[in-house]
Order: sequence, then structure tokens, then C-alpha cells
Amino acid sequence: MDLDPKDINRLRLDVESKLAEWVKANKSRRHVVTTSTVAKQIGVTTKQIEAYFENIIKMGFYAWLARLRVIDAREVIEPEILSRVLHLSCTIGRWGSRGVCSFCFFP
Repeated sequence: MDLDPKDINRLRLDVESKLAEWVKANKSRRHVVTTSTVAKQIGVTTKQIEAYFENIIKMGFYAWLARLRVIDAREVIEPEILSRVLHLSCTIGRWGSRGVCSFCFFP
């Protein structure tokens, strides 16, 4: 669905901040998330949310959701992995400094 710039701006105003609040509330972590459930939760229509992703995000809703979940998982996993690698480097005393170890494992 091609929208004119005026409609795109209105769509952005209607959906963007509500969707950001939805993400901030970690509702994307729920097992079953559909465009219709998100639309109901943020108070817009399914057509509005579909048009928002098609015309503004330029990505399908489910691709966006998968990407959001991967980014969310990385934020949880990376500090734990880095902490373990740095602990290992200090324990075995092979890397000289945490900075060198960090560089070797996380360039």
C-alpha cells in the first residue's frame, strides 16, 4: 500500500510512540505475538500496523519482531559471555591484560 507523505506522517504519529512503549514494556518477549494482538494492545488497527511496517520500517512485522528478539537476547547474553572470557583470561594469566583478551575474543 503506497501512502502519500501526509498519510505516512500521520501513521508515524499514530503508531511509533505506542509501539515504542509496547517494546519498552517487554511485550515482544511473549510467546505468541501477532500483528492483530499488538494492534489491539497499542490501540491501532491491524491495517495501520501493517502499513507502518511496510511504509516506514520497510520490513515485515515478523522479521522486525525476530530482529528485536535477537537484539534483546544479545543484550542479555553478551555481558555474561564477556565476563566469563575475561575471568578465564585472568585465571590462566595468558593474555597480559583484560584489554588484550577482550580484543582477541571480541574484535
